[in-house]
Amino acid sequence: MLLAVRIARKERAATFIKGPILREVEPITSVQQTRDGHAVLVSTLDSTIRLMDKGNGQMLQCYKGHTNKEYRIRSCLGMADAVVVSGSEDGEIYAWDLLEGKVIEKLKAHDGKVASAVAFNAARSEWASAGVDGETLGTYFGDHLALTLE
Repeated sequence: MLLAVRIARKERAATFIKGPILREVEPITSVQQTRDGHAVLVSTLDSTIRLMDKGNGQMLQCYKGHTNKEYRIRSCLGMADAVVVSGSEDGEIYAWDLLEGKVIEKLKAHDGKVASAVAFNAARSEWASAGVDGETLGTYFGDHLALTLE
């Protein structure tokens, strides 16, 4: 199975190519494969995160609500791929239910500045985020995604 991504910076477009399927989207800011390897989570500069099927190139779900138009914002999967988490240009951390695509948590972080990256450590059931403020690290624990700032 081949899933190729071509990024064209000047045209601000990317193409997903899987066999005969072509799909134009905005520039990609992050990509993460699901644990089972059957899909990829793709963040783009149109403030949309897409879950794409690797087998046929179709979009399985999309996640919206955050802002991602100018910066490289990374998103990730967590909780055994049950939750999608992303930073946002509005300084908030968003969490969506993977299957339903609904926002399940929205947390203020990084003094309202860009929250550019999120990561999940399965062994510790811990979330972390990084922002352009350079001073704070948001850490989220367990099922409740409770926010603590260090």
